[in-house]
Amino acid sequence: MAFKFKGDLSVARAVYLGSMDTIKRLAFIPDTAGAVVYDSTENSIYVWDGAAWQKVDSTKHNFSATSAPTSTNDSAEGYQVGSFWLNTAGNSVYFCHDATVGAAVWERLDSPKSQYSATTSPTPSDDDTAGFEQGSLWIDTTNRETYICYDATTGAAVWE
Repeated sequence: MAFKFKGDLSVARAVYLGSMDTIKRLAFIPDTAGAVVYDSTENSIYVWDGAAWQKVDSTKHNFSATSAPTSTNDSAEGYQVGSFWLNTAGNSVYFCHDATVGAAVWERLDSPKSQYSATTSPTPSDDDTAGFEQGSLWIDTTNRETYICYDATTGAAVWE
């Protein structure tokens, strides 16, 4: 599934969360890499790599972080491809695609806070203190306008 907003932003990411048994997991072929399921038969997490299900096994995860991962949260710290990182302060989930020392690549799996049923356009005070961030969407249902947050600085948010 892909969405196009304002002609230049495409969102084509899929995140599959949930539980299924081994038979259902093996029959499920996602359209894109990155799908995540919990196999209730094996009590294990699996990630679809685009061609096959890969078991997330003995992988270091961080489920109590208070910030997003950086490129230095890497294999030197014990992370590897398949590691998950939960930013409890930002309510966001990340997946490690590359754990190279000093150059780790983490992808955010969830979407930033968005407003899908507003009746007005966003203001500069619809900012990071309200939970919005760069990439947040705002849909003004009254005027049928869609906005994207380009800067969520406190008191000076920029929506276009």
